[in-house]
Amino acid sequence: MPQTIIVVPTHNGVGTTSICLGLLRGCQRNGIKVAFVKPIAQPGPQSRERSTELVKTVSPLSPPEPIDWHHAEQLLTKGNDQVLLEKVVALHSQVEGEADVILVEGLVPSNDFAYADKLNEAVARALNAQVILVTAPDRSGHHDHGVADHLVITARGYGNTGRILGCIINKIEVPGTTDPQVV
Repeated sequence: MPQTIIVVPTHNGVGTTSICLGLLRGCQRNGIKVAFVKPIAQPGPQSRERSTELVKTVSPLSPPEPIDWHHAEQLLTKGNDQVLLEKVVALHSQVEGEADVILVEGLVPSNDFAYADKLNEAVARALNAQVILVTAPDRSGHHDHGVADHLVITARGYGNTGRILGCIINKIEVPGTTDPQVV
């Protein structure tokens, strides 16, 4: 049975897709059989889910199409959370095959989509996944303690089950450069 890891952003703009692509490539370079799934499409105006399309473009993987956001929202609105999670598990099972690791990209929370965190937590539980949190300092100089506090608060949502595998702090400004760096 493969290990499932869900990569979860703590807020908008942290670079979750880039991190997923890097983890995919790192696994492949190290001979780890890896699969990818974005179970629920990110809400937005795009016609195709961006992460899934990028994975198809830059890797030999063929992840399944995610559940359409509008369909997921209808299920949630009607109180059919379990039906939605069953659909997520079914997508996950499509990529199990020979994989050693399945990377799952979580949903990005935003002002219009404040319950993404709760949905990511439910998906992690349904897939018995370990969690990698992805964060980045905000533009207001929210560094050090602010980032750590944000990670602690987000991690609490996943309970004390040892589900948190780690965290990645992305887009760190390195002194003497003008571009944020991945650390």
